[in-house]
Amino acid sequence: MKLTRLFLYLFILLAIAGGVLLLPAFQTWYVNYQLDNLGIKDASLNFFSASFGKLSIEDFSIKKPNAILTLPSLDAELPITKTIKNKTFHIKNLEAKGWTLDLSPKDKTSTGAIGLSDALQSIVQSSPIPSNISIDKMDLEGQIILPGINNRPNIHVQIEINSGTLNADGVGKISVNISTILGDPEMLVNGLRYQGDITFKLDSKHHVSEYTLDGICIPTGVAFPDGRKFHLNLTEKSSSSQEHAFDTLLSLADEPVLKVQAYFNSNYTHVRGNWSLFTDQSIIGNFVSINPMPLFQTQGMGNYTYDVTTKELKLSGNLAIRLDQLEKINQSLRTANNSSIMLEFKSHSTPTHYYLDTITGNIQANQTLATFNSTQPIKLSLDTTTLDPSLINTELLLVHLKQLPVTWLNFFCKPFELSGNTVSGDISIQNSGTGYKIKTLKKISCSNFNLTRDGKDILTNLSAQGELEVSTATDGLHYTINNLSTAIRNKPALTLSGTAFRANDQEQPSQFSFKLNSSIQTLANYFNSHILSVIKADQFTGDITGNITPNSTTLESHLALTGTDPTYLINLSPRIDFFPNHTEALFIPIAIKHEDQVTDLTIEGSLSHEQNLTAFEAKATGDKVNTLDLALLNPWLLLDKSLLSQSTTKNEALWANTSGKVLFEFSHLVTPTYKINEFSALFEVEPDHIHMKGARGIFPSTHSFTSEGTIYFSKDKNLVYRLDAKASMNELPSSEFLAAPKKGFEPIFEGKFSCDADFTVESNSLLDLLNSPTKTLHLHSTSGIVRMLKVNIGDTIPQNSSTVKDTLGSVGQKMGSFFQMGDHLKKYQENEVSQNAENALAITNELSEFGYDTLKVNAVVSPSGDITLQDIAITSSDLNITGLGSITNSHANFCDGSLNLSLTLSAKGKVAELLKKSNLAASHSVIPNFTQLNQTILIKGTLNQVDLTQWHDLLGKQANIPDPPGSKPETPKRKTPKEIEESRTLQDSELGLLPQ
Repeated sequence: MKLTRLFLYLFILLAIAGGVLLLPAFQTWYVNYQLDNLGIKDASLNFFSASFGKLSIEDFSIKKPNAILTLPSLDAELPITKTIKNKTFHIKNLEAKGWTLDLSPKDKTSTGAIGLSDALQSIVQSSPIPSNISIDKMDLEGQIILPGINNRPNIHVQIEINSGTLNADGVGKISVNISTILGDPEMLVNGLRYQGDITFKLDSKHHVSEYTLDGICIPTGVAFPDGRKFHLNLTEKSSSSQEHAFDTLLSLADEPVLKVQAYFNSNYTHVRGNWSLFTDQSIIGNFVSINPMPLFQTQGMGNYTYDVTTKELKLSGNLAIRLDQLEKINQSLRTANNSSIMLEFKSHSTPTHYYLDTITGNIQANQTLATFNSTQPIKLSLDTTTLDPSLINTELLLVHLKQLPVTWLNFFCKPFELSGNTVSGDISIQNSGTGYKIKTLKKISCSNFNLTRDGKDILTNLSAQGELEVSTATDGLHYTINNLSTAIRNKPALTLSGTAFRANDQEQPSQFSFKLNSSIQTLANYFNSHILSVIKADQFTGDITGNITPNSTTLESHLALTGTDPTYLINLSPRIDFFPNHTEALFIPIAIKHEDQVTDLTIEGSLSHEQNLTAFEAKATGDKVNTLDLALLNPWLLLDKSLLSQSTTKNEALWANTSGKVLFEFSHLVTPTYKINEFSALFEVEPDHIHMKGARGIFPSTHSFTSEGTIYFSKDKNLVYRLDAKASMNELPSSEFLAAPKKGFEPIFEGKFSCDADFTVESNSLLDLLNSPTKTLHLHSTSGIVRMLKVNIGDTIPQNSSTVKDTLGSVGQKMGSFFQMGDHLKKYQENEVSQNAENALAITNELSEFGYDTLKVNAVVSPSGDITLQDIAITSSDLNITGLGSITNSHANFCDGSLNLSLTLSAKGKVAELLKKSNLAASHSVIPNFTQLNQTILIKGTLNQVDLTQWHDLLGKQANIPDPPGSKPETPKRKTPKEIEESRTLQDSELGLLPQ
């Protein structure tokens, strides 16, 4: 009984002792005790339970300076008996969720990144994980926290292992889902998701000796909304040496993208290897920008080394990059499509700096366009990504242009475009601290290229060479141009120097300022301008400035024409404003001086383009303007003969689809023939006509003119152009269009004339239309004097003993002076003449000078300039002269043209009686109550020198007809010379020839 009781007591004690051993509190105390005995002072465990084949851990953590591991819970199916007996850990099922491995720096003052390998090694060495462990199944969920990149927020790596095994021989395999968040959702790439398998093998020290990672990588972020999937394969292979070998392959759709081969030394402190890259913009473009990318393909290979201790990386290799669709960056770069860049480089980096030791390469298309090479190592700070201060404003890269297409420079030339040949020269690239500076080492040159804007040629067949500098800065591009000389067709044309600025911010203005010198003769030959070629000036000098904003572009300049003739000078100060709505405004003050001739002119207006219609308004004003000077201002804008003579082949007029108004207002207008005061004219232009409205002017003699006309265009007619115009002139003194008579002579006309002109012509070219119109003129005058019929018939009268009495005496000394009679008058005064001679002399006396009430002439001017005179009518109370005639074009002054007149004379009063007495009266007259001359008066010569031979001979013949017997009346008493003079003076006064 006692033995039984003792055994019962012992069993109870053993049961109590076993129960105590199985209590979680005791197990937790014991595990913490053992951790402390093992020297693990930075670990803590709040709960530990191992019984009945299950192991549970709660609130376990290990804290190290560079890493913290927290494990909220861990459950494992672990047979305790077998574990104690065999000293092996065979876990049938391992589950741990919510664990965190924090590898971010804990020292807030730390300036360097925490070594990831050091942190992992610290955790592994501190973790109570036995080496002889095997796991049948794993279910692990947790995260790893890594330090952020470039002071960005920490990186969080979410890891989920839902299937995994680890054999007793150290071979394992897990299926894992990894999701990485870089900490900044606005980054182009802010994370990475990985799904795949990891197979590995542990060595005797429980280190991973071989593993393979194979799965799918999906980058995330703003740049990858489409979830592009990459295939990643990473393998650690056995090596014949003590090195650890790794192969990494990143591919997309079975196409390789990146291959990396790495060899670590035995303690993982040094790695070397090689790399190769096969990619294009569809793969890596999103890592660079979310904006549209040009097409490019990149291939390359090279070597690298990395020292874990010094953290120095060395990288070298070569790259081949082929480019296309560069217009996605900038339209100006489209000309560089289908080109490639080949380069070789060597570089290395330290924890603080990056060094590009050398770089060489070339740019190719069908052939090598340019080569480049670095001049010295380029050093950058990794903290600030800035260039080492010692390298600022020094040559970093040399570019040798061999046959670079000139179109590649369009990026720098906007808004103009270049096309044509290639550029050659040497340039250097420097860093200015705020950007980069591109500078020519010697003059770059280019030949046979064209300058265009908006698809229209401005200058062609150009060649140029010069020195320039382009600097990039935070605000934009800065240009400096020195000695840029341009030739047209190998003739020097323009020299340019100055500065320019193009702002990056489109809201900020871009500006330029240049000084220029140009050859007029080169421009004259280029534009085929006769006017420019005869200018006695050789140089076009001045300055031009511009201001370009999103709302307007303003060009201002001060230009002068100078040359070999110091008396000739043209100054222009134009201002042109361009607006985004295709509107332009113009303001040009112009001063032209040539000897004593001065032109002062201002042109202002606007121009706009809407769809297919160009609309404009302009105004030209000036105090004194010479028409020849106007032609000198812009000869390439004039409608020269080559343009005007073009036959119409399109369905629009030569002035195309334009609509607008041009107003001219000049205080004084000087033409090669006339001087005009208060000149004004308004031109209205429409696609189907040009209308001149209200042209007027006043001549110095106070007479004025007006004009109005229209040029019509009709594509449906055989002759598409038609000109209808009218002009009128009044109070025009005869002295304005007749040459001054010789000394001692008097003009054939005296009076003021008015003229109306009609122009009508049709043609297929503007040249014929403007140069060859048929003009109808209507000339009329009132209250004038005509001396066209003055003749001397005294030389036809035979000498005899009788005296020429009153009739010849009444001709007077003044009349005799006109006929250059001189002393002959005295001789004829001693001769006695017949009655017929006296009658003929009396007719010459009456008609040599007479006043008229009205004078009218209708004239038609042919395209060749010949004038047909129609409906000539000269009337007074006692005289009426009608007729017709012509004036042949002399190509100088119409008054010098060959004259041919046929006149009919009718008279009343004294002249009529004389005609009857002289038997010169016609049997009937077309004018009632008038007596008509029985012959037509024919006048030839010119208006400046009239030929009256026929009229002279007619009267002379009549004067020599003998008188019938007894027909001569009784001879009156002969007048004395004094009486003759008084008679002559009285007649001159009555005719208005002498002051009253």
